Amino acid sequence: MRCDYNFDDEIWKTVSPKAKQFIAACLQMNPHHRPTAEDALKAEWLQGRESTVKVSTATMAGIRRNIIDYSKNNRFKKLALMVVAHRSSINEVMVLRNAFRKFDKDQDGVISFSEFKRVLAETDYTDEDLHNIFAQLVR
Repeated sequence: MRCDYNFDDEIWKTVSPKAKQFIAACLQMNPHHRPTAEDALKAEWLQGRESTVKVSTATMAGIRRNIIDYSKNNRFKKLALMVVAHRSSINEVMVLRNAFRKFDKDQDGVISFSEFKRVLAETDYTDEDLHNIFAQLVR
Protein backbone atom coordinates (compact mmCIF):
# COMPACT_ATOMS: atom_id res chain seq x y z
CA MET A 1 0.00 0.00 0.00
CA ARG A 2 3.01 2.28 0.45
CA CYS A 3 4.48 1.19 -2.89
CA ASP A 4 7.45 -0.10 -0.94
CA TYR A 5 8.48 -3.06 -3.06
CA ASN A 6 11.45 -4.45 -4.93
CA PHE A 7 12.17 -7.15 -7.45
CA ASP A 8 14.89 -8.86 -5.40
CA ASP A 9 13.05 -12.08 -4.58
CA GLU A 10 14.10 -15.26 -6.38
CA ILE A 11 10.90 -15.39 -8.41
CA TRP A 12 11.76 -12.10 -10.16
CA LYS A 13 15.04 -13.41 -11.61
CA THR A 14 13.24 -14.85 -14.63
CA VAL A 15 11.13 -11.73 -15.25
CA SER A 16 12.39 -9.42 -17.98
CA PRO A 17 13.43 -5.81 -17.25
CA LYS A 18 10.62 -4.56 -19.54
CA ALA A 19 8.06 -6.56 -17.55
CA LYS A 20 9.42 -5.11 -14.30
CA GLN A 21 9.20 -1.59 -15.77
CA PHE A 22 5.59 -2.23 -16.73
CA ILE A 23 4.74 -3.51 -13.25
CA ALA A 24 6.51 -0.59 -11.58
CA ALA A 25 4.60 1.88 -13.77
CA CYS A 26 1.31 0.31 -12.69
CA LEU A 27 2.26 0.26 -8.99
CA GLN A 28 2.35 4.01 -8.48
CA MET A 29 0.84 5.30 -5.24
CA ASN A 30 -0.56 8.38 -6.94
CA PRO A 31 -3.20 7.17 -9.41
CA HIS A 32 -2.45 10.13 -11.69
CA HIS A 33 1.07 8.75 -12.21
CA ARG A 34 -0.21 5.32 -13.29
CA PRO A 35 -0.78 4.57 -16.96
CA THR A 36 -4.36 4.61 -18.13
CA ALA A 37 -5.79 1.26 -19.22
CA GLU A 38 -5.37 2.38 -22.84
CA ASP A 39 -1.73 3.39 -22.26
CA ALA A 40 -1.03 0.15 -20.37
CA LEU A 41 -2.32 -1.89 -23.31
CA LYS A 42 0.10 0.00 -25.56
CA ALA A 43 3.08 -0.67 -23.29
CA GLU A 44 6.14 -2.02 -25.07
CA TRP A 45 6.25 -5.14 -22.91
CA LEU A 46 2.64 -6.08 -23.71
CA GLN A 47 3.03 -5.34 -27.40
CA GLY A 48 5.84 -7.84 -27.69
CA ARG A 49 3.98 -10.57 -25.79
CA GLU A 50 2.62 -12.74 -28.59
CA SER A 51 2.45 -16.06 -26.90
CA THR A 52 3.79 -19.26 -28.37
CA VAL A 53 1.10 -21.11 -26.44
CA LYS A 54 -1.57 -22.32 -28.87
CA VAL A 55 -5.15 -23.10 -27.98
CA SER A 56 -6.17 -26.50 -29.31
CA THR A 57 -9.64 -27.44 -30.47
CA ALA A 58 -9.93 -29.76 -27.48
CA THR A 59 -8.99 -26.94 -25.11
CA MET A 60 -11.60 -24.65 -26.69
CA ALA A 61 -14.22 -27.40 -26.33
CA GLY A 62 -13.27 -27.73 -22.66
CA ILE A 63 -13.48 -23.97 -22.20
CA ARG A 64 -16.95 -23.96 -23.74
CA ARG A 65 -18.06 -26.66 -21.28
CA ASN A 66 -16.44 -24.82 -18.36
CA ILE A 67 -18.12 -21.52 -19.28
CA ILE A 68 -21.48 -23.21 -19.31
CA ASP A 69 -20.76 -24.96 -16.00
CA TYR A 70 -19.42 -21.73 -14.47
CA SER A 71 -22.56 -19.83 -15.45
CA LYS A 72 -24.61 -22.26 -13.34
CA ASN A 73 -22.62 -21.61 -10.14
CA ASN A 74 -23.71 -19.37 -7.30
CA ARG A 75 -21.80 -16.19 -6.39
CA PHE A 76 -19.75 -17.81 -3.61
CA LYS A 77 -18.55 -20.62 -5.85
CA LYS A 78 -17.72 -18.09 -8.59
CA LEU A 79 -15.58 -16.21 -6.08
CA ALA A 80 -13.82 -19.43 -5.08
CA LEU A 81 -13.17 -20.25 -8.75
CA MET A 82 -11.74 -16.76 -9.23
CA VAL A 83 -9.28 -17.39 -6.39
CA VAL A 84 -8.22 -20.67 -8.03
CA ALA A 85 -7.75 -18.86 -11.36
CA HIS A 86 -5.46 -16.32 -9.70
CA ARG A 87 -3.27 -19.16 -8.45
CA SER A 88 -2.83 -20.65 -11.94
CA SER A 89 0.56 -21.04 -13.55
CA ILE A 90 1.84 -18.63 -16.21
CA ASN A 91 1.32 -21.28 -18.89
CA GLU A 92 -2.29 -21.86 -17.77
CA VAL A 93 -2.92 -18.11 -17.77
CA MET A 94 -1.44 -17.78 -21.27
CA VAL A 95 -3.71 -20.57 -22.58
CA LEU A 96 -6.72 -18.77 -21.09
CA ARG A 97 -5.52 -15.43 -22.45
CA ASN A 98 -5.24 -16.88 -25.95
CA ALA A 99 -8.66 -18.48 -25.59
CA PHE A 100 -10.04 -15.09 -24.51
CA ARG A 101 -8.53 -13.58 -27.66
CA LYS A 102 -10.39 -16.19 -29.73
CA PHE A 103 -13.63 -14.93 -28.19
CA ASP A 104 -12.70 -11.22 -28.27
CA LYS A 105 -12.44 -10.80 -32.04
CA ASP A 106 -12.45 -6.99 -32.01
CA GLN A 107 -9.74 -7.02 -29.29
CA ASP A 108 -11.53 -4.45 -27.11
CA GLY A 109 -10.97 -6.45 -23.92
CA VAL A 110 -14.66 -7.31 -23.60
CA ILE A 111 -16.51 -10.34 -24.90
CA SER A 112 -19.80 -9.17 -26.37
CA PHE A 113 -22.79 -11.44 -26.68
CA SER A 114 -22.30 -11.67 -30.45
CA GLU A 115 -18.65 -12.76 -29.95
CA PHE A 116 -19.74 -15.24 -27.26
CA LYS A 117 -22.47 -16.64 -29.52
CA ARG A 118 -20.10 -16.96 -32.50
CA VAL A 119 -17.62 -19.10 -30.53
CA LEU A 120 -20.36 -21.30 -29.08
CA ALA A 121 -22.19 -21.61 -32.40
CA GLU A 122 -21.28 -25.26 -32.83
CA THR A 123 -22.96 -26.26 -29.57
CA ASP A 124 -26.55 -27.49 -29.45
CA TYR A 125 -27.72 -24.53 -27.38
CA THR A 126 -30.57 -22.34 -28.56
CA ASP A 127 -30.29 -18.54 -28.71
CA GLU A 128 -32.34 -18.39 -25.52
CA ASP A 129 -29.95 -20.81 -23.79
CA LEU A 130 -26.96 -18.75 -24.90
CA HIS A 131 -28.61 -15.53 -23.69
CA ASN A 132 -29.25 -17.15 -20.30
CA ILE A 133 -25.69 -18.48 -20.01
CA PHE A 134 -24.23 -15.12 -21.01
CA ALA A 135 -26.49 -13.29 -18.52
CA GLN A 136 -25.28 -15.60 -15.74
CA LEU A 137 -21.64 -14.92 -16.64
CA VAL A 138 -21.93 -11.14 -16.57
CA ARG A 139 -23.82 -10.99 -13.28
